[in-house]
Amino acid sequence: MAQHMHVNTPLLESVNMSKRVGTTVYLKMENSQPSGSFKLRGIAHLCQQLASRSKGIVCPSGGNAGMAAVYVARKMCLPATIIIPSSSPQLVVQRLQEQGATVKVVGKDFEDAKAEAFRIAETEGLVYVSPFDHPLIWQGHASVITEVATSLGPNVKPGAVLISVGGGGLLCGVVQGLKDVGWVDVPIIAMETVGADSLNASVKAGRIVTLDNITSEAVCLGAKTVCKKAFEYTQSNEVTIISELVTDKQALHALETFLAVLVGKPRLPGPRPPPPAPPGGHQGVLRPAVRHNPSSVSEVFPGAFSRLAMPREASGRHPDEMPKPPQLAPLDVKEQRLYSELLPDDRAPHPIS
Repeated sequence: MAQHMHVNTPLLESVNMSKRVGTTVYLKMENSQPSGSFKLRGIAHLCQQLASRSKGIVCPSGGNAGMAAVYVARKMCLPATIIIPSSSPQLVVQRLQEQGATVKVVGKDFEDAKAEAFRIAETEGLVYVSPFDHPLIWQGHASVITEVATSLGPNVKPGAVLISVGGGGLLCGVVQGLKDVGWVDVPIIAMETVGADSLNASVKAGRIVTLDNITSEAVCLGAKTVCKKAFEYTQSNEVTIISELVTDKQALHALETFLAVLVGKPRLPGPRPPPPAPPGGHQGVLRPAVRHNPSSVSEVFPGAFSRLAMPREASGRHPDEMPKPPQLAPLDVKEQRLYSELLPDDRAPHPIS
């Protein structure tokens, strides 16, 4: 059996976040993976199963998946071609090229890049590596929950698992991981930003919905269509998935708060938009579902090209019952300046897909 390329990442208790939330919060530090994100788990597993004797791999990605694919290809002594949309920052192109990838910029969004990657895979005989939509990808991602269970020890499980959703690969992996460790009663809080919310839109419609465009400030963050398996999980009784949205401004506010706690960076002067208060108190924090062990919340911290978004609430209600999120407003000058200060290589947080 091939050796895993991913590392067993730390599960750290965040004292400051725990105080804010009112319950113990653990962070699964996937940003410490060799490629910078959790994507390495699934992509390495897929490539080790399918690409070991191939001519190379091709992967459509605006960020983390591409970095993982390049890392895996280098370890397997394979050429890697990464197809990225024109919405991707030049920084992403530069970093991929530095890692040895052949980078092609095609189309305006992920769907255009995916179509080109399929074409190249067929014409050049390369293995197509999906950023999120393949059973082997999900199988690899499931290991993150196995590690959490090992870290917490026997007879201990979290009150909820909080993740961000782009195309749904991590969500599918977390569901599989919960099944593997016998935690199917632990709810998953699936976070998206307004304008990159293909899962939430699909849950509300009761069918898979394709967004017209990704309109979130984090242009590369989401996929216009969530993977079919992720949607199916939301409609099944296998696990509880709570789909939640935040605006870009709320995500930015949370990112600023998180980084201020993490590195002690002072906030910019001026007012910050307060998170709306959910019914029953705990303004802007998670409230674990009481029918589950409420002792902790585990958050999978995705990786290098990612954003952390605190939810408005996690009450356990179906997304259709949630209040409609406020309309997205343009970032003001101070917030644009904040992006450049906190993330000096680019203005906006980057994708996980």
